[in-house]
Amino acid sequence: MREWAVLGRSPDARLPTSARVTVAVLGLVPLLGLGLWAVLPLGSAPSAGRPVPVEVTSTTETTGSTDTAGSTETTAPSSTESQADFVTELDSLLHRTHDARDQVKAAVQDAAACGSDLGGDADRVRAAAAERDRLADAASTVDANQVTGGDEMRGNLVSLLRTSANADREYAAWIDDLRVQCTQLATNQHLSAATQLSASATKAKQVFVADWNGIAAARGLTTWQEGDL
Repeated sequence: MREWAVLGRSPDARLPTSARVTVAVLGLVPLLGLGLWAVLPLGSAPSAGRPVPVEVTSTTETTGSTDTAGSTETTAPSSTESQADFVTELDSLLHRTHDARDQVKAAVQDAAACGSDLGGDADRVRAAAAERDRLADAASTVDANQVTGGDEMRGNLVSLLRTSANADREYAAWIDDLRVQCTQLATNQHLSAATQLSASATKAKQVFVADWNGIAAARGLTTWQEGDL
């Protein structure tokens, strides 16, 4: 000790430079360890000799929900979406029905006046009947399960379309008879049948439009009277 004091050097000063560096590094290890534990959050201290596990997740966007096995379930449309689809489809059918009605009305009026194109009148009325049959088929497939009162409304629409189509066929048969001998406002069994069927169709139309117009007005769609359909 006395010799070191005289020389003014610490004991490790006599060590080679590489040895002194090693001692300094080893002295810092405990301090670095303390600093690492201070940085890590509670509960995330790694166990000796093992890396910290990192959870890696991958997600895939789908229109439905995805389970752990990767299968996809299709999300059912909401009640609001179902109602919107129902109303939109019926609105389209009603516009087409209105067009068919106008076609029949013009042809029957021309035939009743013994017009010059009775053959064309009969063809136009039969075409309208075929169109109404197609519309009835389309209406019967509209999904009404999520709409309160939808089944009844759809059923009334199908009924009025079927009955109107049958009336149209009777009108066409009446016009065929007029082609043989036309007398203004001449009546026969076909015209009588057409009139009765039209009356039944009108009742169905009245029930339908009473239900439809409230829904249509709320959505800014066309409202109808029974004579329009």
